Amino acid sequence: MLGCKIDLDSASVDAALPDAEPPVPCEPGKVCVDVTRKSSDTLGQVGGSLRIPTETDTIIVVRTGDTTFEATSAICTHRRCTVAWTGTLLRCPCHGSQFSLEGVVLKGPADRPLKTYETMFDEATNILSIIIA
Repeated sequence: MLGCKIDLDSASVDAALPDAEPPVPCEPGKVCVDVTRKSSDTLGQVGGSLRIPTETDTIIVVRTGDTTFEATSAICTHRRCTVAWTGTLLRCPCHGSQFSLEGVVLKGPADRPLKTYETMFDEATNILSIIIA
């Protein structure tokens, strides 16, 4: 799935993603997300986050402002556990590594940064595009 549009109108975003309807493709090399859902645990509000599985990575996206987003790999560079957004940083539950939203290692044992992804937000459609290629 190189590109997709994910509708966030499901009850539980993390639970719904793996069982979501077949995605609607967006431009090749991108993942597209509709951020219209108004919920504090999704991208509908500042501070909300969402994990997006792709063929090559799992991406965690955090809404940092009304029209700004940060996207990084959710896979810890230490032992490949899935990091979680704590509201202030990304934390690995396996060994305690911590990362900034820009993927920078704040606390080990991880010694390599998380991969980051470029994001583009279209205010007219409320579609967030994440460049994955």
